[in-house]
Amino acid sequence: MSALYLFQLGFGVQQPAGIVVSDDLMAMVVKILFVAAAAIYAVFALVMVRQIHVMRHTLFTSLSGVVRILGYVQLVLAGAVLIGFITLL
Repeated sequence: MSALYLFQLGFGVQQPAGIVVSDDLMAMVVKILFVAAAAIYAVFALVMVRQIHVMRHTLFTSLSGVVRILGYVQLVLAGAVLIGFITLL
């Protein structure tokens, strides 16, 4: 079977007769879940930057600067992803 034929059939998935879920509601739920996941990831990145700060005061190595920069890059990217998901909502 071709992919177009399966798409026209709806992939063979049928909803039970008693459950009615609109596409708009399902899309909104998925978007909210993406925003929640991005928020959790941003908090994780913030905690990681804090841990790098504590580590740097406890143990100083030649890679401490690189690790600190990578931590801040991850924090900025996590914030950008969160803002991007919120604006797409």
